[in-house]
Amino acid sequence: LFVIAALLAIRTRVEFHAGHATEVAHGATEPSSAWETLTAGVAYAREHSAIGVLILTTAFLVFFGFPYMIILTAIIHARFAGAGTQQVQQLYSLVYMFNGMGALVGSLAIAGLRATIKRSRIIPLTLLAFAALLIAFSFAPSLPLMAVCSVLAGAAYISTSSLIMTSIQAAVPGHLRGRVMALFMMAFMGVM
Repeated sequence: LFVIAALLAIRTRVEFHAGHATEVAHGATEPSSAWETLTAGVAYAREHSAIGVLILTTAFLVFFGFPYMIILTAIIHARFAGAGTQQVQQLYSLVYMFNGMGALVGSLAIAGLRATIKRSRIIPLTLLAFAALLIAFSFAPSLPLMAVCSVLAGAAYISTSSLIMTSIQAAVPGHLRGRVMALFMMAFMGVM
């Protein structure tokens, strides 16, 4: 209810600014038909390969990276074979909590980046870190090492997602941003 009240409290102003005319003048034409309006985000992502690559990267990140959270119970059960069901559930909750802590730290770190730092250059590093941390997590022999890998993997996963999202939003013209971000959300939530 609080979120709905906050949304209802927002007062928007419609203004024409020169930036919109500039965006249209630089090759980003406004769609004219209903079909062009519907597919404008796809067309933009196809024409601008960097945006398309970022959206595909998101889909691959979620498809290949997120399942480790789904099979976490099986990993913990296999790693701690002698543990009872209740203990496995407690260990699962603990490792999942560490992942959430890492996600919080990662999102705050990305939010705190200076505007001068080029975010698109950090994305490959966070992707590699996430992959390496998942491999390290799968071979971790003890709970403390699993917890450390889980914290860092959560930070890398959310950092990558946040960096991709902000890079797309910064690159896409304002009148197409919602349509292209819909593609991002399809790649992120749809693939999940």
